[in-house]
Amino acid sequence: KRLLGVTGRPRALSVFPRTHRPILGDAVYGREREVQWLKNRQGDCLLVGGPGSGKTFLLQSLTLQGQALFLVDGDRAQIANDLRELKPCAVIIDDAHIQPDLIDSFAQLRQEVGADVRIIATSWPFEAAIVQNALQISSEDVLVINTIDADIMVEIIKASGIKEPNELIAEIRKQADGRPGLATTLAHLCLAGDIKQVVSGEALLNQLAPGLNRMLNSDAIRLLAPFALAGNGGISQATVAQYLGVSNLDISEKLARLAAAGIVRERRNGAVSVEPAPMRWVLERELQNAVGFRGSIDSALIRFGYEFDGMVGGARSYRATNRFLNGLPVFVVAGDRLANIYGPVSLINKIIRFQRNEARR
Repeated sequence: KRLLGVTGRPRALSVFPRTHRPILGDAVYGREREVQWLKNRQGDCLLVGGPGSGKTFLLQSLTLQGQALFLVDGDRAQIANDLRELKPCAVIIDDAHIQPDLIDSFAQLRQEVGADVRIIATSWPFEAAIVQNALQISSEDVLVINTIDADIMVEIIKASGIKEPNELIAEIRKQADGRPGLATTLAHLCLAGDIKQVVSGEALLNQLAPGLNRMLNSDAIRLLAPFALAGNGGISQATVAQYLGVSNLDISEKLARLAAAGIVRERRNGAVSVEPAPMRWVLERELQNAVGFRGSIDSALIRFGYEFDGMVGGARSYRATNRFLNGLPVFVVAGDRLANIYGPVSLINKIIRFQRNEARR
């Protein structure tokens, strides 16, 4: 500590968030309106968005401009010292839905210290009401951030370091589905050499699963896998509830949370499908391999019965929209029908060939 010129405990308030997610500095892509809204607020406020929507990415631009600090340590004594010494105009409580009590604790400490500092909290959509209540703010002080359009998503991916090939950029954009934080993470994983995991959808699931498990207080993969097996057409929650041996009410409540997080989508016929589509491949594999599932995919299809007939058409339709993906066939039998769902082998090979060609230049 003496050699580094560091004494005592680390700061409880920091310019940098307590996260391993990559940040693109103070550049703002497609969030100018949200940044201005945050700057114009006079009191406490709440930023709401699903996983990977770019909440932390957005707030980092404020901290780098000296307009806020992240709360990164819950030590009350250190927070009090930092409030007195650093005198921030705003403190960010990121992912406040995980520890809503932290808002009450900080608000009480703010009053005790006499600090003139406002709170900027972030939350996932389904838990936003709890955080809003803890902040004691009106709906006018809550901002829900939406997804970003495709062109800006491409800008973000390129700014993250992925300049080409276009097929990889398109795949990251598709998986991120308008969520800049997720796009940046997937891009950085590719740069770290995990291209195969990203293209296959495995990296996407690995990024989302911990937060989803915490949100549901149960195994998200176990719940999502049967819906993934149904492909683009989806399947009813009642059928999955029967298969998993749980109540319709339990499934309905968890699906509402997943829908708010942008993980599932309800189709016109009331069926539910997993989004984005590339994550289905990994979930289908998990369904076949996971301990606790009653039988293989084939037996699951028999249990689900004729309802999965629509899945075959959905799988074929999905394959048709991804013609550059071929190889790694996964055969799924539904009655007398056969759905050949292709994995992303040719895209991976194409990217590897591109990298080799670049290396030879």
